[in-house]
Amino acid sequence: MDFFDVEGTWWLPGRQAEAVAGKLTFDSDGLKLTAYGSLHAVERLEPGGETPLELVWVTEPLVYGTARDQRDISLINARGGYLPDVPAAEETYRPELVLIGGHVPGAEFSEARVEIDHLADWIDAPSLTRRQGRDISLSTQSVELMQTKAGDSTVKVISGAYGRVNDDSVHLDQYCMFTVTTKTPMDWQGMLAEQVRPLHDLMILALGRPLAMNSFYLRPAVGDKRPLCEAYFDTLRPKKTTGSIRNDAAPTLLLASDSAIDLAELVTSWFQFHRRFKKVLLPLLNPFFAPFTYSEHRFISIFQALEALHQDKKLYASTDVTKEQHKQRVAAVIDKFDDAGLEQETLDWAKSVLLGRNDKPLKQRVQEVVDSTGKMGEVILKKAPKFAQSVASARSGLSHGGGKNPFTPAALHWHGEVLMWVTRARLLAELGVPDVYARAVSKAPFTFAVEQIRC
Repeated sequence: MDFFDVEGTWWLPGRQAEAVAGKLTFDSDGLKLTAYGSLHAVERLEPGGETPLELVWVTEPLVYGTARDQRDISLINARGGYLPDVPAAEETYRPELVLIGGHVPGAEFSEARVEIDHLADWIDAPSLTRRQGRDISLSTQSVELMQTKAGDSTVKVISGAYGRVNDDSVHLDQYCMFTVTTKTPMDWQGMLAEQVRPLHDLMILALGRPLAMNSFYLRPAVGDKRPLCEAYFDTLRPKKTTGSIRNDAAPTLLLASDSAIDLAELVTSWFQFHRRFKKVLLPLLNPFFAPFTYSEHRFISIFQALEALHQDKKLYASTDVTKEQHKQRVAAVIDKFDDAGLEQETLDWAKSVLLGRNDKPLKQRVQEVVDSTGKMGEVILKKAPKFAQSVASARSGLSHGGGKNPFTPAALHWHGEVLMWVTRARLLAELGVPDVYARAVSKAPFTFAVEQIRC
């Protein structure tokens, strides 16, 4: 989603005859409409009347515009203020969403399309060109590379070309994007969070790198024309990344074109998987959406993901001992306290606290997750036998103020990187990706990260 500024005319629904000139901008400060006049009706005062300069704050559900190049534009939930009794020379509004390509009747949508960095390479989309000797032919045909169902939604990957062709020049760019069509209309935040975000997360988990959302389109759920509109909104935008995703130097653990998987089946199961492991994926992938973060914050975010992963009862036992064994050891402790002469009120408090603490020690939880990654875990523990204890100590030190963090900033970074590899691989293995641990061990970035840890 590139920055822009657009000059045009702007009006509220039903007031096109009173349209005013203005400029819509999208930059590092977000979306802003500057109207060179009043969007709202101004109540003219009688001569000699008083003018109460009271600013009225509003959120306009819809503001329409037409750019100088005749593109229709819709602004959704534009927040701003105006003086109802004074003609304004300028008004400013902050829309939460801008749609370029049509005047939409409302803010519910039935289709989203999103272009994400490296998608064409990830799925191995067909090239636009074909060579036969010295001849080069171009294909501009749109092709469907994948289609599947996820709940009441249909998910596709499509590829094609856009640009211009005339008698003496050709300029084409390839596009490759996910499309999601829903039977149940959704607002744009729901479409983004429930339909687009899972696909973005899948690619980041698979490729292990920040991935920019290059373009985003929405189609309104109702209306006569229902145009597909390019959508813009304020969000953290990872920078585009360069370099191959297919060599051993890349942190890639899964390619959509891998013959060992059925991409359609994987995407269908991914949506349910994403809901199940949402508490893991959010902290795990946060550093990719906000790449600039201090090493302490990055480490804590990744560690929280590993802790959340261990809480999945289908993968790991959460209790330290059986319920009966725990009752017995609590009773033994309380008996000792009783023999020491503690008051009954104190004994009751201690018993209630201890009965609720049958969770495993932090280092044990880390150890179990690392052990569950097979050969990958063996490589880590061979290099750093006390890895689990050390990262658990670092987490406690960073989370509880006065605790001791055993790592330098550089060491903290590399231990966090190893935790990231472990958690990514464990999730992909649970998703059904074969040989993911062996694939991780063969990757140069993983090997290098392991070489940096000492514990």
